[in-house]
Amino acid sequence: MTPAEYRAKAIWHLEIAERDSDLDSKTENLTLALSYMRLAQLADKNARTDLVYETPQPVQQQQQQQSQPGPDK
Repeated sequence: MTPAEYRAKAIWHLEIAERDSDLDSKTENLTLALSYMRLAQLADKNARTDLVYETPQPVQQQQQQQSQPGPDK
């Protein structure tokens, strides 16, 4: 889901909570609204994060590189 979709769900639950007279239902909808807003914030944060994956060298190549003597030996 996009941050905008999470925010839309949060607003929807807030509107339901405003109209609801049952305290348990109102509390549940307010909790859901808060949860959706937190998800929207996390989705925003994740959208700004650039992850770079570097493929590791195969184990065999790593062992060969470690076993080669350096120029000063």
